[in-house]
Amino acid sequence: MATRLNTVVLDLGTTTIKAALCNNSSQIQTVLSLPAPAIKMDQGRCVSDAMEYLSIAKQLLTKC
Repeated sequence: MATRLNTVVLDLGTTTIKAALCNNSSQIQTVLSLPAPAIKMDQGRCVSDAMEYLSIAKQLLTKC
């Protein structure tokens, strides 16, 4: 019996977070996206909230 193996791909971009689900033949089955958290300037550095990224990634993975 063959094992079914899916792969989840996450793209944590600066404007959009994307999740894709690939089958065991490496074909993309599903692609979902949500807006990324806002980037803030802090003493000349670009800063974004890692916990917000995690929350959005969890939402996308749940839908995959």
